[in-house]
Amino acid sequence: MQRRPLTELNPQQKAQCLLEGVRELGESVLPWDTQSQQYWQRICCAGEWLSDLGFEAMAADSLMTKACEWLLPALDGMSRLEQLKSLKLKSLLRDWLGWPLSARLDELLPESLETPTGSRARIEYQMGQAPLVAVKLQEMLGQVDSPRIAEGRVAVVVDLLSPARRPLQRTSDLRSFWQGAYTEVRKEMRGRYPKHYWPEDPLTAEPTRRLKKHLEQSSGR
Repeated sequence: MQRRPLTELNPQQKAQCLLEGVRELGESVLPWDTQSQQYWQRICCAGEWLSDLGFEAMAADSLMTKACEWLLPALDGMSRLEQLKSLKLKSLLRDWLGWPLSARLDELLPESLETPTGSRARIEYQMGQAPLVAVKLQEMLGQVDSPRIAEGRVAVVVDLLSPARRPLQRTSDLRSFWQGAYTEVRKEMRGRYPKHYWPEDPLTAEPTRRLKKHLEQSSGR
């Protein structure tokens, strides 16, 4: 019996060997960033909430079990783990999903939510959990109902933040918060952040990104 390295592998065989190495070491060897991680989570959530629209339900280990479909084609010509750094994972996943599903994903499970003030807040997706968005409380004033995505099937959980971007309340029912817990939040926050807007009636108040002084000047008070 003799052992010797294989030196005459074709590019496809090298790619397959590299893929097996990725599977053995785990997905953490891939160059994930926030956008690519979130794109995968959006695909998983689409399979959970929108399977009737053609999105495939995903198991927890689907990322690696389906690697032959989405990752292997991009490994052609590679033979070393260091070369994985050049991969654009979000683009690979988008190409694997294909059109028109990738377009539907952007439409129904967007990356961000437009607040009533016109700014955009990133939505955080996690398989098996409700989507989450963090927004300053003043920017959601007057928003009676919680935002919804996925053709209105899924309510977005809102982390309402203080002016210092510290969590004040997490809710999936904005109407109940405004009519209930907001009273205590307002009582405490008015003393801590007196320059900011804490209206008595949040259901009819105008959302804002400005300080209370600027609001009073613009309204002529």
